[in-house]
Amino acid sequence: MFSWVWDVPPEIEYCSKLNDILVSSCVIAGLWEDLKLPDGKIIIPGVITHASVLVEHPELICQRLVRFANLVGRENVMAGGDCGFGTQAMAEPEVHPTIVWAKFQAMADGARIASAKLWS
Repeated sequence: MFSWVWDVPPEIEYCSKLNDILVSSCVIAGLWEDLKLPDGKIIIPGVITHASVLVEHPELICQRLVRFANLVGRENVMAGGDCGFGTQAMAEPEVHPTIVWAKFQAMADGARIASAKLWS
């Protein structure tokens, strides 16, 4: 299903909207089982969302990263946001900066936990 994505030149693919709902649906449908990344290709799945003010727990972020690492190899995954936090030109930000920074901290903590699990 996604094989055409890997034919494009960049070495790193930012996978916005590659969130739990899509991934779970693809896993249930068996679409990830045959996924093979080309050598040197890295994916950045969105492990935190801009669409909610709830801060994801680092363990949940870790689970998301480990799931991708198990599919495409631990050396081929980097953590990223599901989308940008300033998606509209507004005087007031959509998500308060303190929440954005808390989400970034949770992403860093979750990535640290995932790295410890995957590389130890």
